[in-house]
Amino acid sequence: MIDYLILIKRKITDVEKKKLISKNGLLEQMTAQKPYFDNSVKYIFEGGIYIKIDRDNKLTIKGSLHKYFNYLATKKMLNDNRFTMHQANETLLKLIENIGFETNNVFVTSYEIGANIQVSINPKMIFEQITSISVFDDLTIKKQMFVNASYKDNRHITTYKHKDIRVYYKMYDKYFEMKAKHKPIPNDKFLIRIETVNKKLEKTLLGDFMELENLQRLKKQFVKKWNNLNFDFMIDAPKGTHNNKRSLAKEIILNGKQSVIENYKTQKLEGKIPTKIFRNIIAFCNEWDLIKHEFKPKQSEICIIWANCYNAEIQELN
Repeated sequence: MIDYLILIKRKITDVEKKKLISKNGLLEQMTAQKPYFDNSVKYIFEGGIYIKIDRDNKLTIKGSLHKYFNYLATKKMLNDNRFTMHQANETLLKLIENIGFETNNVFVTSYEIGANIQVSINPKMIFEQITSISVFDDLTIKKQMFVNASYKDNRHITTYKHKDIRVYYKMYDKYFEMKAKHKPIPNDKFLIRIETVNKKLEKTLLGDFMELENLQRLKKQFVKKWNNLNFDFMIDAPKGTHNNKRSLAKEIILNGKQSVIENYKTQKLEGKIPTKIFRNIIAFCNEWDLIKHEFKPKQSEICIIWANCYNAEIQELN
């Protein structure tokens, strides 16, 4: 579950620096007359864990823990299989041992938690139906999900992730990504990877982070959020109900009656809708509490397929 992470130790001793340089074969580099040591020449061939010691003796370690786990087992840096929190705990211990750094005052400043969901239909069909994710206790507050334009063919969706965002959520077609990187993939199978990205952490000590009890707590938080993925839906209504009323009922269910009223009041003031249509909308909203039992949200078949596949994988991660 733990994937990419960044570890920072703000000040290491000269003794520890010498030991790390020797044990990991770090080479001296130079940027703008500022010397530092790192393993940039070879890290991609040795598990993908990047190590850097800057001129002020700050130690930075970053990479995918999931891929490092697979590298240790198979010499292949992949993260398309199942990776439990127990395995994450064991892999962190192995990472510390292999690099040889002292864990006191090491902070986790960024980490990702992810899971791979085997699905029975093309992931793109699922992405097209997803609208948002509810990550707060108030489930009416939603984070909208968008197509990430940095990836081809609408195969990656995400919540906002600009530089000021501390937590964001993303989903992508894992096999599509692997194929683009010329990695082997199974035939006639589909895999979606879901990830929660946590950035700009300041007070998370590695020793506390890697405790199995904490990792299990993080897993529960991850599942709680992803349980509330929101899909587009249809409206069941009495036969003969006009599509405009179905659409308005859907708006109210999604955004709340008062929000819809305020939205159309604004449109009316701006001259965007005729008076007659505005009056009909307001009348419908005012009657909503009496008639809402006639308008029922109906899950799409794709939503049901996703729920079954997602729940099956989450059960395996327990």
